[in-house]
Amino acid sequence: AQMGTIHYETFDYPKSLSMFQKAYLIYQKVGQESISNYTLYNIGKCKIATEEYADALQIFLQIKEWAEKNNQALYSNCCNMLLQIYENTGDYHSLKTLIDKDFSQLCSTNILALKTLSTQQYLIGNISKARSYTDSMWRYAQDCNDSIAILFHCYRLEKQANNYLSALKHYERVMHIQDSIVRYNLQQPLISAQRDFYQAEAEVS
Repeated sequence: AQMGTIHYETFDYPKSLSMFQKAYLIYQKVGQESISNYTLYNIGKCKIATEEYADALQIFLQIKEWAEKNNQALYSNCCNMLLQIYENTGDYHSLKTLIDKDFSQLCSTNILALKTLSTQQYLIGNISKARSYTDSMWRYAQDCNDSIAILFHCYRLEKQANNYLSALKHYERVMHIQDSIVRYNLQQPLISAQRDFYQAEAEVS
C-alpha cells in the first residue's frame, strides 16, 4: 500500500494500481474491512487518474454504501470523488442529485464547497454567479493540485457556456502546470521518492 502511494504521487498510475490491488487482496483475506475499503478507495483514485470512469464509479458507489453507516470521513471522500466523476463525464443529472442529497458531505474543504456551489449555480443557468464562486476559490489554493482543479473547473464552465476562447486559455494553463509537474518528477529517481516518503512517515510516528 505504501508503494502504491509512492507510485501514485510520482504519476505512475499503472504501478500504483497494481500495488493497491495486491494490498487489497491481502486485507480482504485477513478480514480488515475498514483498511480494505480505504485501499479500494485508492484503487478508485487510480481509475479516475487513468480515466476509467465506469470502473471508478462502481468502486466509489460500493464504498459509499458501506461508509454511510461505518465511516463518515470516508463517506465524505466518496461523495467528493463521485462529484469529480460526474463532472468529468458530463453526467449533470447524477451530479445534481448528489449535490441535493449530500451537499453537507461535499463541503469538507473551502475549495470543494465553492466548487460545489459554482456547479450548482451553473446547473440552474446562473453562469455569472457560478463564475463568482469560482473566482473565490483562488484564495484557498495552496498547491499545484488546487490550481489545476480550479482551472479545469473554469475550463468546463466556460466550455459549457460556449465561451471557447476563455475555455481554451484555462485548459492551456492546466497543461502548462501539468507539464511542469511531470518534468520535475521525471528528474527525480524513484529511490528519492521512497526516501522522502519513509522519512515523512518516520517524522509523523
